[in-house]
Amino acid sequence: MMRYLTTSSNRNFLLTMRPFLKRAILVISYVVVVLYFRLWIMGGSMPLFSEQDNPASFSPYILTRFLTYSYLLAFNMWLLLAPVTLCYDWQVGSIPLVETIWDMRNLATVLLAVVMALLSLHCLAAFKRLEHKEVLVGLLFLVFPFVPASNLFFRVGFVVAERVLYMPSMGYCILVVHGLNKLCSWLNRCGATTLTVSTVLLLLLFSWKTVKQNEIWLSRESLFRSGVQTLPHNAKVHYNYANFLKDQGRNREAIYHYRTALKLYPRHASALNNLGTLTRNTAEAQMYYQRALQLSPQHSRALFNLGNLLKSQEKKEEAITLLKDSIKYGPEFADAYSSLASLLAEQVMVSI
Repeated sequence: MMRYLTTSSNRNFLLTMRPFLKRAILVISYVVVVLYFRLWIMGGSMPLFSEQDNPASFSPYILTRFLTYSYLLAFNMWLLLAPVTLCYDWQVGSIPLVETIWDMRNLATVLLAVVMALLSLHCLAAFKRLEHKEVLVGLLFLVFPFVPASNLFFRVGFVVAERVLYMPSMGYCILVVHGLNKLCSWLNRCGATTLTVSTVLLLLLFSWKTVKQNEIWLSRESLFRSGVQTLPHNAKVHYNYANFLKDQGRNREAIYHYRTALKLYPRHASALNNLGTLTRNTAEAQMYYQRALQLSPQHSRALFNLGNLLKSQEKKEEAITLLKDSIKYGPEFADAYSSLASLLAEQVMVSI
């Protein structure tokens, strides 16, 4: 009798799973086709990223990459649970690498693994009982949309990107609602009322946070300034804010933030180049351009700026070489064409 019931239960489970499996195969096939199409558009190669974009992926140590990637999963989950610290750009310096197993941040990774394992077991048990299908839906929404951003299959161009949490947040909301329903069923009337009021207050708090975050995106200045305030140890946000200040003619402030960016990330070639453009001392400016080119020999802007500097010093042959290289590595850089043309025209006039 027990054997018959077990066989019958398994058969019912398989019948229940069949529509889900069909949909899952359809979705997976669709994702594969989309990824293949995107790869075809990109010429069959993945985009190239620098160490600034994703430092962990450039680490030579497998353990460091594994621990950091694992911690980033926990960090993203924390952003879903408590979106307190938000920034438009999480790059180099935002989250230090996890380099040893003794790093306390590994506890967050272990906690996430335990929670996900328990959720998966609960999901399987509920599915076998043909109930609480929303748990499976929530778990799938939470996990699968995030997989392309997890560095699991290929390198991505960011450390953390809040935009990739939009779809996982749907799964998070489904699981939270399921959990609240469970809690309400276990609590008495007073406890359920308290839980409801707390949930409403939390929703109001999140709504207020959304409004405040939207205000940050109203202007370029407020966005870049918020990055410096939120992640002062992030070289990229200092660099972006310095660019804004430079465009506004606030050169002294721009120099400060360029130098801060370089303190945090000394290999920032663009910061060196831009700092050179704000330096009045030509020898110092030349030094910045040369350092930028040592770090990035194909930096078209640094080649252009150094070429113009040498042009002003009557070192025309060197200037021509640099300007030609600037055009070579930045074929759409119109100023380089103009500067080279004027220099060649001067040479023609002199020869005449």
